[in-house]
Amino acid sequence: MKLDIEIKNCGKISHASVAIAPFTVIGGSNSSGKSFITRSLYSIFNSMADNSLQNIGEKLILRLLHMTSASEFELVAPNKQVKVNHKILLDSVCKLEQTVAFLRSDSSLSDVARHKLVNESIYEAVRNCNIAFLEIEKIKKYDDYKTSLIAIREALVQFSKYINSPEGLFSETLSVALKNDFQENFQVVDLLELKNYESNSTDLVKFNFKDVGKVEIDKDKVTVSFDISKTKELETLNNVVFLESPVYWKLRKTLLNSTMSISNRFYKKYFYKSNHLTGVPKYFLDLVKLVETKYKSNENSSENYELYNDITTLIGGELDLLDSGELCFKDSATKRNININLTASGITNLGLIGLLLKQNVIARGSFIFVDEPEVNLHPAWQRVLIDVLYRLSRSGINIVMASHSVDMMKYIENIMEDLDDNEINAHFAVTQMSKEGYSVNDELDPLEKLSAIKSDLNSSYVDMFMEGSW
Repeated sequence: MKLDIEIKNCGKISHASVAIAPFTVIGGSNSSGKSFITRSLYSIFNSMADNSLQNIGEKLILRLLHMTSASEFELVAPNKQVKVNHKILLDSVCKLEQTVAFLRSDSSLSDVARHKLVNESIYEAVRNCNIAFLEIEKIKKYDDYKTSLIAIREALVQFSKYINSPEGLFSETLSVALKNDFQENFQVVDLLELKNYESNSTDLVKFNFKDVGKVEIDKDKVTVSFDISKTKELETLNNVVFLESPVYWKLRKTLLNSTMSISNRFYKKYFYKSNHLTGVPKYFLDLVKLVETKYKSNENSSENYELYNDITTLIGGELDLLDSGELCFKDSATKRNININLTASGITNLGLIGLLLKQNVIARGSFIFVDEPEVNLHPAWQRVLIDVLYRLSRSGINIVMASHSVDMMKYIENIMEDLDDNEINAHFAVTQMSKEGYSVNDELDPLEKLSAIKSDLNSSYVDMFMEGSW
């Protein structure tokens, strides 16, 4: 995937031009804004994948079916006509769901004909909902049922909006989802905390996707505007993954127990999802859910079997998820299950990628965001990890990596030097971030930018050498 994104006033970032390619590198010193880029883009990409137009439609129609079916239990000693009206309403909602399902499986009809069929079904359901409401409007014992009918009618109006003006509904839905994802991935109470403290009071946090759309944060409000005719590739991403420190995985059980304890406490108290920040970034919890899910293999995942086997050979085993839910390292030589807390960080990092491949979580069309993978990783393992990430990118899995490691930049540079200029420009994108939060050297090609990043990262060693401190 190729994208050009302009980011303004987000955290440490003042202004950055970020190009996305199959293998994207974001380099720079500490506190230059690299992690703000990876976490923000993960939040946006993951929210778009979870809230695609198709997903929105499926959720709306499923909600309608559940609401209409459940409302029957609110009928108190109904007379015959009330029962008949309710059945007619339920049948019309079911007919709407069947019409939508049919049109999804049959693309032979024109868009005009498809819209007409669905709108007729929506109109019929709304009419039946109104008839049911008028029958019991002045009868007090049906107050709860009346409330349900009002909610059903509102849901039908929302579904009509989905059919007739999807761009607006997509923006509204994504705005709500993104606000939550930004807060939970950065663990901030107020989105105002994400704003660059050096920016003016009137400046907005901005993410401009060239020719596609934009995301803006104004105080605690997220506004989304995308051209839905150009977002299909983003909406159909095959899982979006964020990999960070392996320490999270070594503390996985404790973190999950803590998170579940808070969630359960709030659920019991309020009977809905808590708005409490748990201290555990959502991207980690998202990944846990993905790891615990086994996806069916398909043409997008079959080409990664060789890489999975190579990773297993490299680390002398594989990470495995036991029936108990425990994550362990299965040693190939001894056939023993070893506690993940007793394994090296390199094994955890590479083993997790192997597990994602094994479970078919990542495949062609997936996105992997890797934040500073060099942490707790020996230079020799860094080289192996870069090779694995490059092979993933060659198999159609998009890589976005933020790093301040000179060694990693050199390993990527070595890969580029074996390619011609056209291959480099087609496959790689490099962004260099300065300490001041600006992308620099934007005019350079990827190989030249890597050289500039290495030079910048090496400057501290040069300074120490010149001062005689080395």
